[in-house]
Amino acid sequence: MARPEPRILDVIRTQQFTPNMRRITLGGSALASFPPDQESAYIKMLFPQEGAEKLLLRTYTVRHHRDGEIDVDFVIHADGGPAANWASNTKPGDTIAVRGPGPKKLVNLDADWFLIVGDMTALPAIGANIELLPDDAIGHAIIEIIDEADMQVFSPPKNFEVQWIIN
Repeated sequence: MARPEPRILDVIRTQQFTPNMRRITLGGSALASFPPDQESAYIKMLFPQEGAEKLLLRTYTVRHHRDGEIDVDFVIHADGGPAANWASNTKPGDTIAVRGPGPKKLVNLDADWFLIVGDMTALPAIGANIELLPDDAIGHAIIEIIDEADMQVFSPPKNFEVQWIIN
């Protein structure tokens, strides 16, 4: 079975929302066939490589999904690779090829207790999962970040604690 052609999405907005994270909002007519409610699903993004014809494939999590738009968060590394460099330099009106979405990456919402652990690259999936937890969820998230200013605001249940480790 042939793989479907990637969607060509437009960069709608960019936002440097922490010192080391940049949010890219994508949209356009190709997003019309995107299934609804895809927060925490993964997509495959195809990035240009300097001096190469072949596109570089990288997997990212859909952080937010609104009608006609998705947000994708990127960690911006000082020695960034092709994806971080693209995210640092892209602007509204640019385009990017995207495959997917793949399945949503959700915790088991029937669990008695939750432990979620990750670094900054996992923040989009962690944030989406925390915000989808039931109100009576009990648990803990441990998140490693580069700088205190990289902390993000989530809306966890009252018995769910988020611990930030600055490294």
